[in-house]
Amino acid sequence: MGQFQKAFEYMDHAISLNPSGWDGWYNAGETLSILGRYTQAEDYLKTAIDVNPSAATSYILLALVHLATGEVDKARALLVNNQNIDGYYMIRSNIELIDRNYEEAISILESSPYEVMADQWAYTPKPLQFGLIYYVMSDRELANEHFQKARQVLEDKLRELPDDSRLYSSLGIVYAGLGMTEEALAAGNKALSIINISVDAYRGFFRELDMARILLMIGEHDETIAKLEFLLQQNGFISVELLKKDPFWDPLRDIDAFQALIENPKYQINLDDN
Repeated sequence: MGQFQKAFEYMDHAISLNPSGWDGWYNAGETLSILGRYTQAEDYLKTAIDVNPSAATSYILLALVHLATGEVDKARALLVNNQNIDGYYMIRSNIELIDRNYEEAISILESSPYEVMADQWAYTPKPLQFGLIYYVMSDRELANEHFQKARQVLEDKLRELPDDSRLYSSLGIVYAGLGMTEEALAAGNKALSIINISVDAYRGFFRELDMARILLMIGEHDETIAKLEFLLQQNGFISVELLKKDPFWDPLRDIDAFQALIENPKYQINLDDN
């Protein structure tokens, strides 16, 4: 419903009733991060880790909080120092991608035993992630090779799950990477017709963000910037600090409207007031 502040208040009350439950601290920390209250989110997530050091999701979310605040080194260190917990391949690869360590991003992804990385927000075949890395590196030949592999995986999966918005979003990104503009837009819009922010303020945010990626990849830069501004006005996993660092958004950097967006005072993060 998008009532994240009310959700946090209930979660915080639940913690007061059962402070030994790590998932209460985790859920509250996640909600605080969605609200952009990153300092508080970090405190809650560190408590979740203290209560249950073996829960990988707490480390992953805390790493995402560090990325949102532009603290890439802290995100990397958190995961490198806790590699005994499984499931870090995608985010570790993403951290190196954001930090423009492309070969390391590829190496980490190659070491992953998972052919698909899926959760409630995304369905990402390994070839799709490889394709995006090579896309950012401007190696279109290797990018297309991997996008074609991802296309086959996703189109096959859609026959099994024809109403899965995650599959349409990922397929839209793949089509965009392959230069299939009309198909990319159709897939992205199909995903949004199933889930968008007005339907599900939590999961719908990711569908909207994927549409921003699709728009960028097909060269609709004005529409991309408009979509990013819309998303910055919502509660969700996006920040100007991440937009400033992530090389995926490099095609926008010389556009005045994008520079104005990421420098807009109302979107800046002040951790002292957080």
